[in-house]
Amino acid sequence: MNKEYRIATGWKVFLYIMAPVVTGLGFWLIYLAIDKADGGAGPELLLAGLGLFLIGFMAYSLIDGVKYRLTITEDRIISKGWRKTKELLFSDVREYHKDDNYLHFLPANDKLSKIKVSKYVERQGEIVAWASTRFINADEERVKREQQEILSNAEFGTTDEERARNLKKAQAVAKVLNGAAIVAGLWAFFYPQPYELVMGACLLIPVAAIFVLSFYKGLVSLADKKSAYPSVAAALMFPGFMLTLRAIIDFDILDYSNLWMLFAFSTVILTFTILKAVNQFNLQKGSFWSKAVVVFFAAAYSYGVCVMANCLPDRGTPEHFAAAVLNKRMTSGKSTTYYLEITSWGPVEEEEEISVTSDQYDYAAVGDSIDVYLMQGTLKVPWFFIQVR
Repeated sequence: MNKEYRIATGWKVFLYIMAPVVTGLGFWLIYLAIDKADGGAGPELLLAGLGLFLIGFMAYSLIDGVKYRLTITEDRIISKGWRKTKELLFSDVREYHKDDNYLHFLPANDKLSKIKVSKYVERQGEIVAWASTRFINADEERVKREQQEILSNAEFGTTDEERARNLKKAQAVAKVLNGAAIVAGLWAFFYPQPYELVMGACLLIPVAAIFVLSFYKGLVSLADKKSAYPSVAAALMFPGFMLTLRAIIDFDILDYSNLWMLFAFSTVILTFTILKAVNQFNLQKGSFWSKAVVVFFAAAYSYGVCVMANCLPDRGTPEHFAAAVLNKRMTSGKSTTYYLEITSWGPVEEEEEISVTSDQYDYAAVGDSIDVYLMQGTLKVPWFFIQVR
């Protein structure tokens, strides 16, 4: 008897609600990137890329949610989406495994395509229960193998008891580090005060994660949460991205010329440092996307560190210039952003629009004079800030 499964009604409703929200956020990020670009290419490309990704991902999710259906017949599994249809005979299925987003049916023959069942499909528990009665659970088998590897690996201890103790210590360290990363990242995003303390935490936690990876020499990894190896993926990624976001939002760089060389050098060094650690920890050498994520993180984190290192400790005497407010506007979305259009000043020969705080926006009126302070930067990357008179 055939059984058909579609995307759960609740998730369809959720998609319909979130589609305009996420798409709007994507366009807002692109708009923010354009506003802050000032006619040149810079880190705003990261924001624009993220915006395009959100728009594309939401469009794909919405279309696939409407079109998708899974059919289980007497002898096969059929998955039909908006782009293609896949099917596997029961006899061709080697095993299944479940991650955060999908239930995967893996074929014994690599020439056949695997079938992925979204977690948003209705009666997911029923499908998993059915799969467990017919096929091998790859996740359980992998965890068992990894546990055996850990407990038999002499690098992790001289006896089984010592290796088990070291595993528990590594699990505790990873849990604390990941928890600290989530707290620091959310703190940086919602209320980054005291600023130096929060940014320092976001800078140091990824460094601590890399140190833990190296210190435990294979016992700690960047694997998913179903692995027997403790993971510090959240500690590495989350606060680093928040550091970069704050660097883009909070500091106005006048000239990037002296930044790019340092940024590129830092990205290369950090990429190889992380990949060297990760390659020890069961990352497949041919995993292109895993390496791509590491490179993207290294670039984002390097930019954030470079900007923070240039601006935060800069205690030099600023060069003062006067400008006038020509216009003001605000944009609203997930958050509200405030802008002042000001006259040319100092080395800036054209009118420009700059982002300001809500207090500066409220206090400034069209025609008012403002003070612009140009800093040379600890790393010789000029940046500026304003004060409303």
